[in-house]
Amino acid sequence: MGRLFLTHLDGNVYSCKHCNTHLGLAGDIISKAFHCKHGKAYLFHKVVNVTPGVKEDRMMMTGMHTVCDIFCVGCGSIVGWKYEAAHEKSQRYKEGKYILESAYFLLSFPAGFYCDDGDLDLQVHGSGHHQLKQTIEVFAGIANHSARSLDSDPLPPIRELASDLATPILELDDAHGNVYRCKHCRTHLALAVDIISKDFYCKDGKAYLFDKVVNVSVGEKEDRTMITGMHTVSDIFCVRCGVILGWKYEVAFERTQKYKEGKFILAR
Repeated sequence: MGRLFLTHLDGNVYSCKHCNTHLGLAGDIISKAFHCKHGKAYLFHKVVNVTPGVKEDRMMMTGMHTVCDIFCVGCGSIVGWKYEAAHEKSQRYKEGKYILESAYFLLSFPAGFYCDDGDLDLQVHGSGHHQLKQTIEVFAGIANHSARSLDSDPLPPIRELASDLATPILELDDAHGNVYRCKHCRTHLALAVDIISKDFYCKDGKAYLFDKVVNVSVGEKEDRTMITGMHTVSDIFCVRCGVILGWKYEVAFERTQKYKEGKFILAR
């Protein structure tokens, strides 16, 4: 048997839960809005240290896809699947992309800390020149997810189900064309006149605070500790393609942050 060569990744790395082989970088995540029957699943632009299985057609809620399961080269465990072809035009953005199922990976940080899952949130806060403050927050409870048994027959993502339902899509009307749209499917999300602040940042870059948005679905509420204190927030998703767009501030525990309650962050 030949020698196995593995690719080592630097940064916030998703690794195989069974053998810690590196699989993907947090910076290559396209969407966290997918689910399989084992729980959450993330869509990645690229992954490493996997071997593909046999291509097969699978009928998902957004139509027929040609996919192949992907396996960790370190231990042979199934870790997700690759989209080879999408038969529906609106789903072509997934072609050549990869799903990693959260039941099969760990997130490791440069310092060597491992957890089952997590998010990195950066937020700008302050006055005057709005000096950028950055922090990495590992949310409470992320190490309590239980491992699931292996199964090689993933179900279609739950967020894909939402995109197939008869959800009315609102078209925003602005004389100057200042409409913010989903980057993946061009669905209207918000008007420029509804921006409260452009002085926010998330882990992927700039983010804007909006008074209101349209054509989004709201995820589960959870408490997150940010630089400005504890907030109860809900992730928001595009109703057409299911991609995560940002979050909604449900509750701010600090009095000075109450202005954000009921407002929305759209990540650039």
